[in-house]
Amino acid sequence: MSNPISHISHTSVSTYQDCPRLWWFKYVDRRPVAVSYYRPRGIAFHAALRYALTRKKMAGTLPPEQEVIRTFECTWEEECGKALPDGRPAVTFDGRDPAEIVEETSEMLRAYLRGPAQDIDPVMVETRLEFNIADLPVPFVAYIDVVARGGLVIDHKTTSSNGWSQDKADANQQVDAYWLAYTMRFGRL
Repeated sequence: MSNPISHISHTSVSTYQDCPRLWWFKYVDRRPVAVSYYRPRGIAFHAALRYALTRKKMAGTLPPEQEVIRTFECTWEEECGKALPDGRPAVTFDGRDPAEIVEETSEMLRAYLRGPAQDIDPVMVETRLEFNIADLPVPFVAYIDVVARGGLVIDHKTTSSNGWSQDKADANQQVDAYWLAYTMRFGRL
């Protein structure tokens, strides 16, 4: 039997740590399952920031907020419109009104664009990096949200509008993995 896994990532490792059976269903059996709205929200949020920060990297300035919000909305609509093979919706909203989720996330984007994005000088945006780990037959893949001038690795989180505590952020190993991927590819930050 050939190896059904082409790579590992922080997400796949984290899924395994949380629930080995879910990891098997998702990464080995590749069973399609409905996902919470958090996933399409994160995908759409990242698409909007990729657009905004890539434009800032190339042109030196952020695009108008409404362009960024529209990028989010279009990606959100596309992701939420997907269906499972049996025709059921691929996204669950956990009792939330999708319009409220869109408004909440649009506000998150506006706050980010008016605040932190103003000070970021992006060098890399939404970049795929991979490296090999001894005795592991597949590479580790990292999708780094942003590397800013000066070597700051930035990873955006959208799972909660309340944000992460500093303790939770410090305990999360995703940025550490991304820093390792960056330094394995390019050397020190």
